[in-house]
Amino acid sequence: MDVAWPGWRMDVVAGLEVVAASVPELIDGRWDPRVPNIADAVTWLVDDMGWESRGIDVIGRSLRDDQEAWLLRSLAEAIVRIADKRRYVSTDAAWFADDDWPLVRS
Repeated sequence: MDVAWPGWRMDVVAGLEVVAASVPELIDGRWDPRVPNIADAVTWLVDDMGWESRGIDVIGRSLRDDQEAWLLRSLAEAIVRIADKRRYVSTDAAWFADDDWPLVRS
């Protein structure tokens, strides 16, 4: 991989897979704990990237270029908009049902 921190990049990719996925199916009435969930995605795509304090200095570390940084910053902003409404504590189903979820997925 062509970044200094490929493990962080793998987390970013996993977070993208969560937000791009359709609503996951329930197992015994709960989300499958073996697969990443919204809380994981928020951590990987927003918290670990530190958009508020570091901006785009992750280029070369976990992101390849300015375009990836710009796209992920836009995604982080959409995620934070929902998180602010939900106070970061909510079920995955509530996140997926949020009126702003299509912005995250787009």
